[in-house]
Amino acid sequence: LLDLYKSSSSKTPLERFTTEIFCGVLRSDESLLNIFLQEFAGIEEKNANFKICTEKTYNNSRIDIVFKNDDYLIFLEAKVNSKENNGNQLETYASILKSQNKKSILLYCTKHPEPKDQSIYSPVRFKSFLWNDIYILLKNHSHFQNKTLVNYFLEYLEKQAMIRNAYFSIEDLAIIHRLPIIVKSLDDLMQQVKPLFIRYFKKINENNSLDNNLGQIYKNTRYGMVRHHLFKGDTKK
Repeated sequence: LLDLYKSSSSKTPLERFTTEIFCGVLRSDESLLNIFLQEFAGIEEKNANFKICTEKTYNNSRIDIVFKNDDYLIFLEAKVNSKENNGNQLETYASILKSQNKKSILLYCTKHPEPKDQSIYSPVRFKSFLWNDIYILLKNHSHFQNKTLVNYFLEYLEKQAMIRNAYFSIEDLAIIHRLPIIVKSLDDLMQQVKPLFIRYFKKINENNSLDNNLGQIYKNTRYGMVRHHLFKGDTKK
């Protein structure tokens, strides 16, 4: 389904897609759900009858994943290639949880580490973790060794580069050794096409300029120039 979407659209909602299939995996096995909540939310109760909802709205805020039962309300914000919206998204969610008459927990799952000050969300219990942590839990837990759906999900995380390899190969080390040469060659090519790029698009977004391309390689597997978006009142076309 994801490949089909990519072939017919210029923008793929990877985060939403990942969220939905992850919840599908959790719904498929109550033991899996219990183990996940025990590991990442600290829920010790067995068979606590949690209901899973996605894209649920509370106080005009749309929560990616909600786990709830008679005693608990848990929000999980899931990111893939993005960061916390406006820098205060999680604080807003914590405020919503504080207003609910239940034991509340706020979870934050990302592709790359994004340290947070847990005291900001107090008294709501907060925990952040990586998709890689979920991968390790599912990969190594004996209960999931022969679960077909779990294995498909693990393959999906691998394919989307949402896990981190624990070991480096000889080929990896060779690439690291050549990386400065490769980057310099890419920079030279970019400088050659830069005048033509400016001719057609007028201005380059400096936040995505050559100086920031190492970050682009790391986060988005790309190396290039991005057009500057024109603001209201700008006469350039």
